[in-house]
Amino acid sequence: MNTAFDVVLARSGTVIHVSEHRTVHDAVREHGEPALSSCAEGLCGTCETVVLDGEPDYRDTVLADEEKQRGA
Repeated sequence: MNTAFDVVLARSGTVIHVSEHRTVHDAVREHGEPALSSCAEGLCGTCETVVLDGEPDYRDTVLADEEKQRGA
C-alpha cells in the first residue's frame, strides 16, 4: 500500500501525519511522543500498537497473514 495517512493518538488526541515512506513509530517519535520500540526493524514485536479504528497497513515480518487479516 504505502500511502500517506493520519494517526490520532488516543490518549492525547494529537493528530500526526504519516507520509507514504515513513512508519507510524517514526512519525510519532519525530513529533516528540513516546513510542516503545527496541529494534525499529519490524522483527521483534515490541512496537506492536493497538489499532482502535481503521485498517492497518502492516509492514512487519512478525504477524502471520491470519493475524493481519483479523487485525491482531
